[in-house]
Amino acid sequence: MGGREAGELARHPISGGELSGLTSCINGGELSRLTSCTDAARVELVRRKPDGPVQWKLRQSKAIVIWTRCTMERQRLETDGFPRVSKTRTIGSRLYVVPAQATFTGEVEINGDFEYTMVILNDDLLKDWPCLERFFEGPAPPEITRCLSALTSEASAPDNFFDLLAASWLVQTLAFLTRMTKSNLPAAKLSGGLTARDCRRLEDYIRTHLADGIRVSSLAKQVDLGERHFTRVFSQMFNETPAAYISRLRIEKAKNLLTSTKLPMTDIALECGFSHAQHFSTKFHDVVGASPSQFRLVVTS
Repeated sequence: MGGREAGELARHPISGGELSGLTSCINGGELSRLTSCTDAARVELVRRKPDGPVQWKLRQSKAIVIWTRCTMERQRLETDGFPRVSKTRTIGSRLYVVPAQATFTGEVEINGDFEYTMVILNDDLLKDWPCLERFFEGPAPPEITRCLSALTSEASAPDNFFDLLAASWLVQTLAFLTRMTKSNLPAAKLSGGLTARDCRRLEDYIRTHLADGIRVSSLAKQVDLGERHFTRVFSQMFNETPAAYISRLRIEKAKNLLTSTKLPMTDIALECGFSHAQHFSTKFHDVVGASPSQFRLVVTS
């Protein structure tokens, strides 16, 4: 049986940084966290007392299953490559699946305490389940609730059998989830001819090469498609053209650099893939409604 971290309890506010291998930013309220590790997954039992909307931004190299138990007055969620989720009041336990390498952002308003279990799955043991290939959000059905409830209960006080039992409960959870979502999971490709993995590969490639001149032909090669066909299916999947998507990510990166650094405008322009400072300033103003210098002044003052 694999090792574990039993009884590792931390009570502290978190504003960002590394959480269980996640690149994370979570604000609002205090947090208590009990962590147990097995060969199959890392399990975190979390309780928060929000003092306002809870905002999330998570990115993890492995797939994540999140099981919540609370009343949400409102939730807005987005995972790259998948449709946005926006809902008003939801009651009871809910289930979220975030694919590996995906960025998960959202904001939720909670009525009462915010209690959830976060399971970071071991890719080597559980990577082949099709339900982990796409984002999922919805009520947790009774059979999955039973599995995750048992996992959560045992994770709070693990014994020598916890590793074996955790693997069993997780396999059952993934089996039930795959059965439940089977009608929504094509055998190979998602809508538009791109898999979830394709979408994440494209986003990673674009973000890595924002300072370069990114050609559509280069993107098409990443997923072994012809240029014309790629442009069509990319637009279907991302709801915008490759050029518009790249431009949006460049503006997002520019905002981050303007906010978090003192780099001169020329350096930011080149870092974000603009040919010169004037081109950067014009494009930024068209999208944001203010010049880069005006934006920096407002957000840093």
